[in-house]
Amino acid sequence: MGDNRHPTGVVFAEIVKANIPVQNGVIHLIHKPLMIVDFTVKQFIEYKYKDKEDGILSKFYWAIQDLGDAGQEFLRTIERSNEVTLFAPNNAAWDDANLKNVMQDRQRMKEILDTHLVPGQSLSVDNIISRNRKQLFRVPTLAKRRNLYFNVLATKTERILTVEGGGVNATVVQENFAATNGIIHIIDRVLGVPYVTILEKLKTDPLLNDTFFLGSRQGFNSQLNKTDKKFTYFVPRNKAWSDAKISLPSVIKKLFMPQFTYHRGFLDLLV
Repeated sequence: MGDNRHPTGVVFAEIVKANIPVQNGVIHLIHKPLMIVDFTVKQFIEYKYKDKEDGILSKFYWAIQDLGDAGQEFLRTIERSNEVTLFAPNNAAWDDANLKNVMQDRQRMKEILDTHLVPGQSLSVDNIISRNRKQLFRVPTLAKRRNLYFNVLATKTERILTVEGGGVNATVVQENFAATNGIIHIIDRVLGVPYVTILEKLKTDPLLNDTFFLGSRQGFNSQLNKTDKKFTYFVPRNKAWSDAKISLPSVIKKLFMPQFTYHRGFLDLLV
């Protein structure tokens, strides 16, 4: 928990001497108190991970470097900002084969990088959750005309935050890394590079569960996995179905009942 002097978020400290045995446990000596935040977002990316192949953001760092001047401008934008939120893809996210061709296009890669940066705001997960309660929360990114959208799945034991940008849904796998000028969340996919079919999108996006369920009847969804055809699908998100249940309760109830088969015809109107 942060205050006016200490930013909200997780703080890293280097272990300078490990595994000191004592009678009732073990001690590790660290180089600074864990309440001290002394990295900017840019320094967090550069200093912490650039020389470590196994560092969780090393591939993200080198993707920035491979952009040359555009990559350096991206880092300068972060450094000049008083507040930013960075959604940084982990190493596994960069292993997707669909990224290889995209990474050769510097202009597109710059737009993809910009999609991961929210300027002017330092958004912790708690902040995102509180702003997402009454309506779908979205924020503009550094990329022109590209927003990020959030969804939270909460149970008694855990909470899962997903973020969507440029048609890609990613999960926050490590949250709230504190920096002096913002906060970093580590995600499991690169935003802005669609690499799934419509069916896979419906399966994995928690905002679209109801439409996926409805389409699983009568085999409607099976066509959405084809890659030799192009589709435009107007998909009602879960909230749209919830609102419809209030205004048209009997109609929506019947639409989702297995004994009624006309839902296939209804979905055909959306594709």
